[in-house]
Amino acid sequence: MSGTHFIYAWSLEDNHQTVDQFFTDLSSGKTETVLLGTNFRRVSDGDWLWFSFTKSDGDIVAVAQTVGEPFQEPGIRRKWQVQVRWMAGLTARLRRIPLALNLPEQSRQGSPQRAVPNLERVLKKWLNGNYSPQARKADETVRLVRRSVLQRQGQQEFRRRLLTAYGGQCAVTGCKEEGTLQAAHIRPVSSNGDHHISNGLLLRADIHNLFDLGLIAIDENLRINVASTVAEREYRELDGKKAHVPSGQGAPSRSALGWHYKNSATVRK
Repeated sequence: MSGTHFIYAWSLEDNHQTVDQFFTDLSSGKTETVLLGTNFRRVSDGDWLWFSFTKSDGDIVAVAQTVGEPFQEPGIRRKWQVQVRWMAGLTARLRRIPLALNLPEQSRQGSPQRAVPNLERVLKKWLNGNYSPQARKADETVRLVRRSVLQRQGQQEFRRRLLTAYGGQCAVTGCKEEGTLQAAHIRPVSSNGDHHISNGLLLRADIHNLFDLGLIAIDENLRINVASTVAEREYRELDGKKAHVPSGQGAPSRSALGWHYKNSATVRK
């Protein structure tokens, strides 16, 4: 398959999208305009854009092909754009088994960056169906190690920011005993979650465990939901109460809460 290959570190926040919205927007044959950055002219018709998320583990999760040459529109000064056609079938493969991006020499900053030769060979093999099971297994090993490192690096800062935003108070119980409070991800890192404060809740350790198990959830209306299988009175009394969460910049993402609630054991049948 001809065309030059570029890696594009895509910021969902800058493009006003969530992970779900990003993938929902992809449909077979759909053409869309994407920004390339300031005075960026290296991309040409028929090139490949491989997307990873800037606030994720760096895996390649989507691919598109350019349609036509880059252009500038009046009113968008110095910002180059290009039409792309999302490759829905290939992206579905990547979503099932992402490609690990683990080459230190590969730049991922700013505008799309041309794939270094080693990565370009991998991408071409993958497109041609010649990416071996051994290579995929090596990718998974890299992915697991990298996620572990990212979690260790991000968790401490994540908790510090949540402690500040929540005033040192558990979002479910109101407990203020700092030693018992933990930083909980609403959407796990393993499911394209990140360490952004909007993807977090400050929870007491036992509530955190129940939350991760889907036995306690907070819905989009900020109501606490407790699964019917949880019999302990202390937890049952929390059901239906309003969560203690901040508003404004430190507020949890309503869409992330909705995702967790819908995938929990607390959903009313």
